[in-house]
Amino acid sequence: MDRSLAACADAYARAHYFVTLPDGADARLRLGRTCGPLAAVMAARAATTACFLTAWNPESRPRGLAENQADQARLKGRIEALGLTWLAAEGRDPDGGWDSEPSLVALGLTFDQACALGDEFGQNAVLFAGADATMRLVFCLLGRSET
Repeated sequence: MDRSLAACADAYARAHYFVTLPDGADARLRLGRTCGPLAAVMAARAATTACFLTAWNPESRPRGLAENQADQARLKGRIEALGLTWLAAEGRDPDGGWDSEPSLVALGLTFDQACALGDEFGQNAVLFAGADATMRLVFCLLGRSET
């Protein structure tokens, strides 16, 4: 489904984002707010950045489970090939309009790497944080769309 920038921004702003911490607890990531538990993990691992991203449903177009799982595994491999670690994560629609999307939080990914991976996996946007663990919405493909 094609979506305007405003509609996508609204959907991303309303979504709920969770990261699974090393102790197994889930922490909620809120746009524009510091996530203390994630900040603690970042500090413990000497990571100055964190990026929430997924390979599921490129350009917000639903697709099959097998395709999504294969691309998510490829994304994990790309993060690991960079020598970085990741934490399991998930994006959820609080209204139930779309299925939850398995995601990950990559620790230590640079801003340019985050944008490049978002583009590579066809994502409209990623969430990116500096050392303060405050997630900010960064548009990828949608911001450069010709339509």
